[in-house]
Amino acid sequence: MAAPHPAGSWRLAHGHAVSLRPCRAGWLAVARGSVWLTVSGPGAVAEDRVLLAGHGLRLLPGQHAVVEPWAQGGERGDAAFRWSEQPVATARRRHAWAGEVEPAGQALATALRATLQSHVAVARAVIGLGQALASWMALRASVKVAGCAVTSPCDARHGH
Repeated sequence: MAAPHPAGSWRLAHGHAVSLRPCRAGWLAVARGSVWLTVSGPGAVAEDRVLLAGHGLRLLPGQHAVVEPWAQGGERGDAAFRWSEQPVATARRRHAWAGEVEPAGQALATALRATLQSHVAVARAVIGLGQALASWMALRASVKVAGCAVTSPCDARHGH
């Protein structure tokens, strides 16, 4: 006897398949078991995929999805899935949100790039300053070692 399928879902018996051709965008969610899914049509990625319980996939109008139960190692198993249409208002909100977020993301990326470039410039300046300071200190040390006549009058400590 097959296990009862979750409320609000369609049962897929082992060895059977369902063909979906949505007129509106929607969400195909696996409620129980796992399914082998082949999607074709506009905007579809040309590959077969396995969806496990709790996972789903967005389907667009004009796409064609073939769904069948899938079990590892040749085991028999039923599956259950849910189809929920995406309301037009939700699709518009998501599109509007994407239209607002994408430019903001691009602006953020540009600002981060400029910040990184300025940090690199500051680091190079600090390295250059350190090198100049090290050269200056080495020059001062070599002048003192070479003799006191170069930098100051001789005194009794140097024996001249």
